[in-house]
Amino acid sequence: MIPIPNEIVDHILGDADLDDKHAFASCSLVCSSWRPSAQKRLFKTIDHDIAEQRLDQFLAFLLSASHIAGAVNALRLWYAAYLEYDEDEIQKVDDPNRNLSPDMLMNIVAALPALSELRVNRVALLGWPRDAPPPAAPTRLTNLFLSSITYKPLSSPDTILFDILSLFNVDELYLADNRGDFVEADLQCSDTLVLPYWAAVRKVKVYCHDCFLRCNLGFGGLDTEQLRAALLCPTNVEELRFAGLLLQQWGSGLVELEFTVCSVVTYVGPSADPGLWSLCSLAPCRRLESLHLDWSSSGMFGYGWQPDTGYSHAYSAVLADAPLTLRELVFTLPGIVKVDDAFVGTLRAIAPLVQQAISRFPHLRTVTIGVRSGLAINQCVSAMRELLPDTVMEGGVFRFVQQWPW
Repeated sequence: MIPIPNEIVDHILGDADLDDKHAFASCSLVCSSWRPSAQKRLFKTIDHDIAEQRLDQFLAFLLSASHIAGAVNALRLWYAAYLEYDEDEIQKVDDPNRNLSPDMLMNIVAALPALSELRVNRVALLGWPRDAPPPAAPTRLTNLFLSSITYKPLSSPDTILFDILSLFNVDELYLADNRGDFVEADLQCSDTLVLPYWAAVRKVKVYCHDCFLRCNLGFGGLDTEQLRAALLCPTNVEELRFAGLLLQQWGSGLVELEFTVCSVVTYVGPSADPGLWSLCSLAPCRRLESLHLDWSSSGMFGYGWQPDTGYSHAYSAVLADAPLTLRELVFTLPGIVKVDDAFVGTLRAIAPLVQQAISRFPHLRTVTIGVRSGLAINQCVSAMRELLPDTVMEGGVFRFVQQWPW
């Protein structure tokens, strides 16, 4: 039999569907020369339910199978069982199989030399064990996702409070609805794990409430020398106030910001006090060049759109407080599916904001309205011509752009 060069095998398997695990498993059994290429794709992503197999057994497997561990680029650790909540949205599940020890997590990560993406979801993260040494250096990742986690650092006298974000050096950090079983006084306690390095993040996305950022602020915050971009999606006044604290901490480094107050407007009503938006002032963002504002009552998720329920007043206050360094302004309309009277109503609310931005920011290069690909750009432009002066429409700054394929 004439052997097929590895490059050819890679090319053949490279055209296969990466989600078809059964196909790659079959390919790995064709012959020994196919096995490395097939296994590289078969084990590229591992999805592990921590209640299905003990994590020490999972770690032992990885350490005994270096050819598999070396192929893993993305790992998801999660608790798959249904989570029940009480009226205060506290998870009532107290299953010990849901517990994740952070030193075990870091040992698993260390066993995966090619890991670039880590997702941890719906688990109960414990405190750092007192008898376990911390990592000597943060782990480098491309993407880190932490969502729907219950953080219980003080559930045992054998564990202490620590900042999980400081364990990683990541390009993009995603945080959503993580809740912590600790109070502010715990952050001031000397009985905590203090690491000799800051959390290094280039871009952070924050949806709703997040206890890990609250903990991180208590440990000194993110390294603002490395942070350049953020997405903030508060849903109520408390989260809006917390977003303001984050901007005070991060403002000196931020160049790009995606921001929505639409869910807050929906929460408080369209007649909200204009002073409310000062809770999340953009003034600390002294280097800000790009600002994306979402026009959807469900934030960046792209549904729940309404023509205008006070969004324009809120965003006018946001723009009035933004730094003069702004070069790019984008309004995103993910929930609008056709050019009709409702769409024109939205444009009527946005038009004054466009003029406000053009007159306020001396370095502004583009004002963009992002729409779905199903909307005809020429129809959008025609509708806007009725609302903006020709000097704006023909000035080379304003434009429509199709941003979503659906």
